[in-house]
Amino acid sequence: MKRTMLFGRQQLAPQRAGLIWPYAICATLSLAGLLGAGVAAADPVPANECGAHTEALDCIRDPSPPTPAEQSFLNTAGPHFPNVSSANMVQYARGTCDMLRGGAVTRYVVSALAARLGTTMQGAGQVMDGAMVADCPNLHVGPDGVAR
Repeated sequence: MKRTMLFGRQQLAPQRAGLIWPYAICATLSLAGLLGAGVAAADPVPANECGAHTEALDCIRDPSPPTPAEQSFLNTAGPHFPNVSSANMVQYARGTCDMLRGGAVTRYVVSALAARLGTTMQGAGQVMDGAMVADCPNLHVGPDGVAR
């Protein structure tokens, strides 16, 4: 059996040396993904580009300027999320109400907000509450977590 050098060590089974590269590439890509992972808040897309599987938080259905209630929401919640634009915050508020009107359970909405805002579930719950006050004050959450 021929001896070869791999990473400064002699290898007795060179046919097995080729198996390390897929693992090294996978580990490198995984590490790059972990290091590059930050707030995954992508900019919402226009409604005509939204697909069937696009959540309401990611789809701009109403590009109009903020209402006075939404501006109050921005003034309250916006400073806590300096990396999220005002336009995205308004869209998240509107999307929150769209999801709740569509029958989404509040736990799911809070989880989606937390992922986009890079915050805790408690912080996202407060954002959802503020969004409901601003954009859908007529909705009330029942004991089952569904807004009506």
